[in-house]
Amino acid sequence: PERLNDVRTNIRMGTWYLAYLLKEYEGNKILALAAYNAGRGHVDSWMKQYGWKKIFRKSKKYPFQKRGNMLE
Repeated sequence: PERLNDVRTNIRMGTWYLAYLLKEYEGNKILALAAYNAGRGHVDSWMKQYGWKKIFRKSKKYPFQKRGNMLE
């Protein structure tokens, strides 16, 4: 746990988790990044609620707003 504050360890773990999410969401960058930031549980429930598929490309029904370069 004390190594989590180490920059290299933190980056290594973050990139591992993002790669894992990309595999889980079949390469869908939108879903993987949303899961990274909001949590897999939220994204999975949104997928169920809105009928999203892992292979969707664009949607007008996002449960979050885009501000600049960030998704909230």
